[in-house]
Amino acid sequence: MISESLTPDSKRYETRQPFSDAAAPVATATPDIRFQIDSLIDAIDQTLTAQVNRIIHHPEFQRLEALWRNLYQLIQQPIGTSPVQIRIFSAKWKELARDIERAADFDQSRLFELIYSQEFDMPGGQPYGLLIGDYTIAAGINPTTGTDDIAIIEGISSVAAAAFSPFICAADPSLLEIESFADLDRLPDLSFLLKPQRSARWNRLRNASDTRFLGLTLPRILVRRPYRTNDITRKDGFFFREEIDPKGNNLLWGNSSFAFASLVLREYASSGWFADLRGVREDELNGGLVDSLPYISFPTDKHDFAAQPPIEQRLNAEQEQILSEAGFVPLATVPYTPHLVFNSNQSVHKAARYESEIANRNARIASMLQYVLCACRFAHYLKMIMRENVGQIATSNSLRDTLEKWLFTYCIGNDDADSVVKARHPLRSASVEVREIPGRPGVYGCVMRLQPHFQLDDVTASFQLLADMNSKSDQSSKGKVQ
Repeated sequence: MISESLTPDSKRYETRQPFSDAAAPVATATPDIRFQIDSLIDAIDQTLTAQVNRIIHHPEFQRLEALWRNLYQLIQQPIGTSPVQIRIFSAKWKELARDIERAADFDQSRLFELIYSQEFDMPGGQPYGLLIGDYTIAAGINPTTGTDDIAIIEGISSVAAAAFSPFICAADPSLLEIESFADLDRLPDLSFLLKPQRSARWNRLRNASDTRFLGLTLPRILVRRPYRTNDITRKDGFFFREEIDPKGNNLLWGNSSFAFASLVLREYASSGWFADLRGVREDELNGGLVDSLPYISFPTDKHDFAAQPPIEQRLNAEQEQILSEAGFVPLATVPYTPHLVFNSNQSVHKAARYESEIANRNARIASMLQYVLCACRFAHYLKMIMRENVGQIATSNSLRDTLEKWLFTYCIGNDDADSVVKARHPLRSASVEVREIPGRPGVYGCVMRLQPHFQLDDVTASFQLLADMNSKSDQSSKGKVQ
């Protein structure tokens, strides 16, 4: 290290004298000079403000900021000591599309290998409970990415179904045949979304059984308040004011699937179960209530009296119901509060219609994401049980007895039990059928009928978990929910 000491008689010290002499009059500057200096500082602030506004409102910058703020909000969820892991997989939508399109079938894709083969089907692997995609699915060819989104999410839903890990992402307004969600104001009647002839490709997607594991949320949510000059958290003295257009189009909107993920984390931390993921009850933080998002509050006599819900477009009750029936997960507002709520969580799958009313209820239950998540938990544990019994279980009866003994520890038939007891015993009833599949030694077909304690639903309904289970270490287990 080289050090140098300067003394008053050195030449380098003398070069600083003119600056000192020039600065001396500033202490006694005239009002005109002070005004000129303040004007220059103000001009610099205005120039910087214009530049920063252009940067933070650039579409690519907003997309990146919204993603990271959504992720930050998710990991800030108060989950206590619950064993929750959040893994980040960085992949552009074009990359996922290329992977699905080039694979001969979905189980030949790289995504299938990462989600299914390396975790769910791997001894010691950790199955994914939920997959959240920061992607927006458009109708037809996506004008931004040039991809066929409908075909891609059909392939992804098959991967999600194989691994019993529901995939949730966002819906683009084009799926509703509009340019932006603000256009819903001029469409009071959305019943055209339920017409069978509206879109053959969309209807074919909804009829696919694997789309029980696919959810599309809408509309977008606010992930950051606008910057204001009176922000007391700033320490740099820069009085920046973010320019927001009157319609709020350049506010920082984000993917609402992260809001749904926050509910899943909260309920898992609370009970380890997912049957309470919709609706809202007075003075309770549970169900589908989303209360952790930033919101805009206008100046009033009372703080937050005029707080605005952090959502791109408010939905009325009729719109919300039709969107749910059309295969979406709509996010609504809670009256007189800045909070939001998921009143439903319908998967993309369209429930089949039967002559029996009980069968219709079962089909409807099996297409709701909250109950699909419940079934997935049992599927993951079923896989672990089979791993532990590889080579040990010789008959279908012994396998059935093992599974029944395990299932009955989660059952309680008392409908009047309190929420704590029901959290420990989430099933009202359960049954198991196991049979050996002809021509496939060591491979068993299993049908598990699970009847949870339903939230706001008919208690006579149930759903089935179908699986092919293997007692050989070189084979894998696959299944589905019905």
